[in-house]
Amino acid sequence: MRRMIARILTGAGHLVREATDGFVAVDQMKQEMPDIVIVDILMPGRDGIETIQQLKKLHAEIGIIAISGGGIVEPNFYLDLADKFGANGHLAKPFKPKELIEAVESLCF
Repeated sequence: MRRMIARILTGAGHLVREATDGFVAVDQMKQEMPDIVIVDILMPGRDGIETIQQLKKLHAEIGIIAISGGGIVEPNFYLDLADKFGANGHLAKPFKPKELIEAVESLCF
């Protein structure tokens, strides 16, 4: 999923950096401030909600898009929770490339 997102956004002209999990994403953000972060809610190590909280602590104005395909419950449960913790937008999996590009470009500063 991460590689597919990177290909779609690179093809749309965006510079993309990838992180294998939430810990890596937070560490990378300390070194280089991105405009937008896309966070999967269910991922190994640090989950997406905790990652969103950490990213917002480092930079409250960072644009965050949460994505989820669900798990034990429907994806919208997780995505609504992500919004409450600071995500600026969200996408339920599966989503279309156009939806991803539109979500990213809606947050471009």
